[in-house]
Amino acid sequence: MLAFYVNQDEAQRRGTAPKRVLEVVDVQVTPSLDSSLMTLQYLDSEGSGTLQCRADSRETQQVWLEALQHALEEPDRLAREEIAEAQQELEHDAQRHHLAVQQAAEAIQAAGRQQQAQAHSEAALRQNREAAVELQSQLEATLGLHLEAQRRLEPLRGALETARQRVHNSTLERHISFDEDMASSPAMEVVERLAAQVEVAASAEASHSHQLQILEQQLKANTQEQQQLLARVQHCVEESHTLRLQAAKSLEKAQQVKQRSRRIASWSGDSTADGTTTPSYLDPLAEGYLLCQHPSRSSMHRRYYVLVGNTLCWYLDQDGYVNHMEAPSGVVHIAEVSDWDGNVKPRSPLRKLLIPTSPSKKGHTSVESYPHAFAVLTVEGKTLYCSAPLKKSREEWLSALHVGLTMPPLSPHRAQAAKARRDSFDLLASTSSSPHRQGADAAEPLGTRSSAPSSPHEASRARVEPAIDPSPAKEVTPEHAEAEVVVEGYLVRKSLLAPVMKKKYCVLRGLTFHVFESHTEAAAKLDHGEAVISPSKNGQNFLIGGVSDWDGHTALMHYSHGFQLQTVEPQIICCSAPSEQEKTRWLRGVQEALLRRHSDGVRSPDRPQLPGKEDGGSPPQKSYLAARRELLAVLQSYYAEHHPSKLGDVSMLFSRYQGRERALIQHLDRLYGTTMGQDASVKTLLSTLAASAPPPSPRSEPLVPSSPSSSAMQGASPLSDWLRWNNDALVSFCVLSGSRLERFASQEEHRNKAPPLTVFIVSGVHDYPAPSPTTMRSSTSGDQQLRFFLSGEYETETQGLAGTTELLVLETTTMDAKQRWMASLRSGLGLQIEPPASPVAESTDVSFQIGPEPQMLVESDSEAAPPPPMSSEIDKSERQQQQVDSRAVTEDEAESESASTSLQALLTAFYQEHNPAKVTEVATLLHAFQGRESALLEQIDRVYNSHLATDPICVALCAEMAAAQVEEPLNLPSPSVAIEPEERGRLEEAVLMEGYLTKRGHRVPSMRKRYCVLVGDELSYFTTQDDSKNLATRLGSFRVEIVGDWHGKTNTHAFDHGLELETRDGKSFFCAASSAPEKQQWIDAFRHSIALSHRLERQAAVEEAVETESERQSRAQFREKLAE
Repeated sequence: MLAFYVNQDEAQRRGTAPKRVLEVVDVQVTPSLDSSLMTLQYLDSEGSGTLQCRADSRETQQVWLEALQHALEEPDRLAREEIAEAQQELEHDAQRHHLAVQQAAEAIQAAGRQQQAQAHSEAALRQNREAAVELQSQLEATLGLHLEAQRRLEPLRGALETARQRVHNSTLERHISFDEDMASSPAMEVVERLAAQVEVAASAEASHSHQLQILEQQLKANTQEQQQLLARVQHCVEESHTLRLQAAKSLEKAQQVKQRSRRIASWSGDSTADGTTTPSYLDPLAEGYLLCQHPSRSSMHRRYYVLVGNTLCWYLDQDGYVNHMEAPSGVVHIAEVSDWDGNVKPRSPLRKLLIPTSPSKKGHTSVESYPHAFAVLTVEGKTLYCSAPLKKSREEWLSALHVGLTMPPLSPHRAQAAKARRDSFDLLASTSSSPHRQGADAAEPLGTRSSAPSSPHEASRARVEPAIDPSPAKEVTPEHAEAEVVVEGYLVRKSLLAPVMKKKYCVLRGLTFHVFESHTEAAAKLDHGEAVISPSKNGQNFLIGGVSDWDGHTALMHYSHGFQLQTVEPQIICCSAPSEQEKTRWLRGVQEALLRRHSDGVRSPDRPQLPGKEDGGSPPQKSYLAARRELLAVLQSYYAEHHPSKLGDVSMLFSRYQGRERALIQHLDRLYGTTMGQDASVKTLLSTLAASAPPPSPRSEPLVPSSPSSSAMQGASPLSDWLRWNNDALVSFCVLSGSRLERFASQEEHRNKAPPLTVFIVSGVHDYPAPSPTTMRSSTSGDQQLRFFLSGEYETETQGLAGTTELLVLETTTMDAKQRWMASLRSGLGLQIEPPASPVAESTDVSFQIGPEPQMLVESDSEAAPPPPMSSEIDKSERQQQQVDSRAVTEDEAESESASTSLQALLTAFYQEHNPAKVTEVATLLHAFQGRESALLEQIDRVYNSHLATDPICVALCAEMAAAQVEEPLNLPSPSVAIEPEERGRLEEAVLMEGYLTKRGHRVPSMRKRYCVLVGDELSYFTTQDDSKNLATRLGSFRVEIVGDWHGKTNTHAFDHGLELETRDGKSFFCAASSAPEKQQWIDAFRHSIALSHRLERQAAVEEAVETESERQSRAQFREKLAE
């Protein structure tokens, strides 16, 4: 908000209303001689406009610019505050989630312990009940014995009393002396006997009675123990149930916290009962239609009002707000809100004439009354009278206006843009660079950060690898350099395709930058030792071409440790490391990888190797290789400028044109309209290459009978080395003597003259088929270039030669070793390489002249003349192979068509076996991947877990098709037989697909149903089907470059059949079809149109590049006339 006052005193006087108030939406410094002139774009009560201001001095201008920029960044500051609040909520939710999960785990463990105690108590209760049953049985038995003893004791006691009474009575009657007569009396004996029996019975009765008491006490104790065990079991059951309920509540709380974190992370807020979400400070506080009377107006007007912060703006209608948010009809800034009775006196003279007022009884004039009224006092001191349609609307507006009084002024479009940037911010990726976070990083000891490994792979390497010696190390092979992990770790990265900073695990392997979701996914691929890591589901691979520093400033956040990676696409990847130490490590790693790739370029598999001293290299060969390296660097720079997408195929193209470099330069000049062949340095390199003798080619050459000196070569010392035999897992020690190849398990066996494991008699030497251009960087391309195969027979100890011709595949460790072995094998067979005698190569079918221009039409393998007749079987096979090569050269176009047909047949058979529903799409896939067939095979391998990309047949077919693509500009027919312009026009005007699509562009964020028509690769959209018949009613159009799937989710709806269309200028459009079959039909139509457009563009380029002799003569004559 920019306020204007008459003078400084009025501005400093408290309570003074400004003369004018503007809402500044943009500020620019006018590029003129006077740099103190500023241009302001503003909004006010009358609409929008521009204002030019001039500062008194440069310092004053800088102060004003900083103040205006600070005011314009207010929405971003609010967005940053909301991001910080959301991150704090996420941290608190993470703590609450961890605490809830911990409590649930502890409750579950306690419940388990209670369950174990319950099990022990139940086991003790069962034992107690068994003991009670045993005690009860003993008690019953003892009670029976006790009753039996009592029954025996009572009669004995009665008999004893009776006997005693009888003895006593007899004594009194007879008066016999006790000492003599009674001792011998039988009655006395009976008494004594009965007394003894009574004593025995009484003792037994007492014993049983005591046993009963003991058993009763034990039974009582058992009963008490049983009650205690029952109570313990019940307590364990209740406690376990309580703990499980507590664990369930904790888990439910953790789930709620997790869902809330997801809602916060997706900027959905806490959902309310009616399905709405918590509003943001950047959202409009209130919006809707109001009847308002502006101070400069004399009547009430109905407009669509929007309150954003302290800014109240109005539009003609709601569509104006949605479509032209940045251009409101007027803007005011609220200073106070008050009530209003809603009575308005008509002030328009015309209104008074049309509607005359009648005086009332009390003499008052009539007034207009509006319901639900309120008044808004602006900062300028003016009053805006408003009337809401409903009472509820009035209360909502009053509440929103009171909230807006406490907020700063916000422009609606800037607030929405800041909210969009806030919504695109990944809360889970990284926290903001707050002072607290910077202080924590600074407080961490530098030695601690540097000593800790940044990734699990570096930690494992630190445990197993010894200290690196700073002395010069041994030579690193290109395969090892490409497979070596230079640096890895977590980064917060952003690219042009995904303009959001997200936390990813990144690995720099060679010069390839791999992006993974986490370190576990990277570890799973790195531990398998893959030479080239396949991208993950949501991951990407980039080829790095440079690195630079980055200040880390984005629209919302600031990243302290930022740097940029430049790819060869070209594309810029913005990254941020967790600390300055990590940033330095990444910068150093990328720079070392770039230097290593530059220094190891001479050892690339697709470039000739520099011969060592043992190979007897001569100075002319060294100059030849140096010239080829320099020319290859020139071609790479040339393709990086004119056709960056083909930069990976430069090495393949350069190797195929070995010996024909001048023709390659001329072909590129005609194709791209350049003058590279006229450059002095390029001429010098071409002259050097033409004057120097090239080193032996790794391809198989035609063999002719050797001179008599070849016998001396056969008597030379045998060649020995470690080779991989028929793709075995382990290498074997092989010894070649003449045409006899012996295989040993180790070198010691050969020294000890042990019998060899296998003996192979060589009869032919063949090179392995060259890989296709698109698989030059695959994991198998390096191995294929190190392989060659032999034809011959195996020799056994018992039967001698087997009698059947076999093929043997051998693989060396380096290209020098492969060339040395192939040369020794050819010399052992009594054959030598001989150049053609004349520049004319003849065959049974056709003869053609090999000159600098037509030479580009053929392969370098077929330029040699066929050998003379030979009687041996070896020469017969070589002659047949040479005839096949010559026929392939002369029938290049037919072979290209046959290769394409064969590949389509193979893919059709593959899809019939794995996915029959996609058989009809094989032709569409080949059209879409024309020139990139190997990439198609690699994608099929990743989807179906197959091995088509490494299959020799598929590799050979892709190589033939790629060669045809390279030679296509000169193999195509003349313009007289090309497609006629009329036919091409009709082809472009043919409607490939039309129908209704729900489309969303990047101007209008809502999904609108449009009638779309696809003509060629251009998609036009109309309001209805009838409008599509008139091109003047077209709403818009764009040319489709890439088509892909879209999840279909928006802020308000979810569409099931979504499509994402990327145009040629990099824009993205999102569409949705009504059904899955319709979506597939649109996808097929888009892919067909893209392939058709690429084909037409290539034909147009060819027509521009092909120049007839008459046109050249006409141009030469025209130049001569100009010179005269």
